[in-house]
Amino acid sequence: MVFDVGGVGFEDMEELEVEELIELHAEELTDEDLAELMTNSEDEDNENEEMEGPNFNLGTLAELFRYSKQLTDKMFEYDPSMEQSLKVKREIEAAMMPYRKIYKDLQKKAEQLPITMFLCKPSLSTPSPSSLSPLATTSAD
Repeated sequence: MVFDVGGVGFEDMEELEVEELIELHAEELTDEDLAELMTNSEDEDNENEEMEGPNFNLGTLAELFRYSKQLTDKMFEYDPSMEQSLKVKREIEAAMMPYRKIYKDLQKKAEQLPITMFLCKPSLSTPSPSSLSPLATTSAD
């Protein structure tokens, strides 16, 4: 069975090792095991997000887009094959799509107004009810 799979890391495996691994993973997972796996997965996701965050901002991403444009412009300048240049340009643009999404998300965050902007600050003095009434009573002389 091991030799049928092939690939890197399988050349030196013994059949007994594979059987031991299968036996170890043959047990059903308990609810606690599943909860632990989910927690570990969320922790890993959070670590990945934290690693991405500080490296990208609007300025650095804009700089990357300028460099990719300069690269495609130079290809068109030096490569005599227009077809080949267009193909490479499309591939570069496709490779930059995840960064464009991050850029758009950062732009939305930068443009979003804080909710506190829409809250009114209470005034220190409260107006009297008579001053709020459109028909103020006047004394007749």
